[in-house]
Amino acid sequence: MKKFLSLILAVVAIFCLFACGNNGWKSQVTDYSGEVSSNGGFAVVKGDYVYFINGIEANTADNKFGTPVKGALVRVKTADLGTANAAAQVVVPKLFYSEVTSGKGFYILGDYVYYTSPSTDKNKAGETLNSKLQYVRTKLDGTDTKVILQLDNLTTPYRYVKSGDNVYLVVYTTVDGENVLVSYNAATGDKVATSQGVTSYIFSDDLAKDYCYYVEVAHNETLDKDESFHNVRTFNFATGADEIVLSGNKGTQGVTFSLIKDTGAELYYSETFVDTSVNTVVNYYGVKENKFNEAVVLNHGTKDAATIFAANSYYHGFDSIIYHDATYGFVKYNYTLEQDSASFGHEYLVSDRAVIEELAALTVKFYENGYVYLTDSSNFYYRVNLEKLAAGEVTVEQITYIALTETWYRPEIIGEYVLASIEAKPFGSYVYAIKMGLAEDQTEDDKLDSYDFAVKANVEAFKASLIGVETQADKDVYNTYLTDTFKDEE
Repeated sequence: MKKFLSLILAVVAIFCLFACGNNGWKSQVTDYSGEVSSNGGFAVVKGDYVYFINGIEANTADNKFGTPVKGALVRVKTADLGTANAAAQVVVPKLFYSEVTSGKGFYILGDYVYYTSPSTDKNKAGETLNSKLQYVRTKLDGTDTKVILQLDNLTTPYRYVKSGDNVYLVVYTTVDGENVLVSYNAATGDKVATSQGVTSYIFSDDLAKDYCYYVEVAHNETLDKDESFHNVRTFNFATGADEIVLSGNKGTQGVTFSLIKDTGAELYYSETFVDTSVNTVVNYYGVKENKFNEAVVLNHGTKDAATIFAANSYYHGFDSIIYHDATYGFVKYNYTLEQDSASFGHEYLVSDRAVIEELAALTVKFYENGYVYLTDSSNFYYRVNLEKLAAGEVTVEQITYIALTETWYRPEIIGEYVLASIEAKPFGSYVYAIKMGLAEDQTEDDKLDSYDFAVKANVEAFKASLIGVETQADKDVYNTYLTDTFKDEE
């Protein structure tokens, strides 16, 4: 009998280890196969599903594993977006913390999701330390959650990168009063390496690139003092290799560097002479595959250089950089033609004055899937096809007729839909799938009228585009809003 009781107690103990530790929650996700076609935002496509953060939740909310629904990771079949079948399921019931200051979201690498989440640790007074950020991984079946690292604020920039068989976490943080990059093995939590002091850095557009460039103030070891010039270094997240690839020790006091864009295959940067009495020209360069001895000068002092070589320009290659210009709409710059007295390397892609004026009122937000996406002052989204733009065929297509807030994260483009969190009442800061553009039989005025939320039918129609998992509390808030706001219509 005692043996039998001991066996029962052992089974209960094992059950509690797995079930009680997860607050009684059990995942319904069994199939998470398929390739990943996006990463690093608040929505990631893998296989047949889009995984996304289920709306915006405060870092102070209960983050015990198994409790969060709002702010947790959920998924829905991509093919079901925009249909009544778009039923989401919770994948990881933890708060996924993503916001615009750090500019990063989560990553699905292999069978695991890598993310950040407010700390659940407590201080001696029993207070939850939710102003600290934990870097976490969880298997996509909801098991094997591991805290990799914890830092003292919620806004530290980071990136997860898979290199070989391992995944690495790299953070830009402060150690002993110095700004540095630090990489960790995401499986073990062990620190891999710490960079030298960082003045500025740039992560690549290529999410698989396992190193980044950064700028340091050069140091004279003999005199034990900092120089006036900079060096550019590479920092490898996997090996810790940290090497100078470009020295600013040129001219009288040398040059300083600014890193502009790393496309994966190419790096764009500028150099400015410290002693401007010698040279006031800022030179812009492009380099391929770390061959800095073959760096190409892409300008010779053109007054438009700062506009051309901007972070939000489209770098299609050294001889084809497309940039947004308030006067001319979009312009393509070709450095090989800079000495041409007729064009000075500039090709004006927009000839229609009405289109130029329309573009002048827009701001470039990002480039994705062959389009440049822009917003106006109301935060409506527009897009322009890049291939057609490069050929001078420019059509500005408005794709949303509701203002999209970006308090926490940038909208995501998934097929024909824009996924965005809607913070306006009564939509609860959940994620909605908004069909891009106009229906065949719809005018722009009709589309705008459909977002008049003073009309109950419009509120209900838009609410149907919610693709997340709504809590009962938020359902109650929504129903109360409808009752109180439209009571005169009853």
